[in-house]
Amino acid sequence: MATEEIVLFEDRIDTQRVRVWLERTAAGGIMLLSHDIGPKLERVFGDDEIETYLEIDAADLPALSAALGEATADPMTLLAERYRDDTMATTHLRELLAEHKVPHRFNLV
Repeated sequence: MATEEIVLFEDRIDTQRVRVWLERTAAGGIMLLSHDIGPKLERVFGDDEIETYLEIDAADLPALSAALGEATADPMTLLAERYRDDTMATTHLRELLAEHKVPHRFNLV
């Protein structure tokens, strides 16, 4: 099965290389991923490269769509529309999920 991927942002910001994208999981959920590379990260994270993974299970996608204001719309499309060009999409989505009590998992690597 081919992975559906939607790139929300991919470019340089000053000395940083940033990529933020959405993927459907094999189990039908959605992941929001980010990958940042650059020397400014070392001051905060102790490394010049970080990756984040925010995963929402398929069973929780109706709650995600409702939190995004369109209970019957495809949540991946809604996320792409809302967070396109947002380099901080992971932070902003985590805030929305917490506010609406939508279960999710977040990892920073």
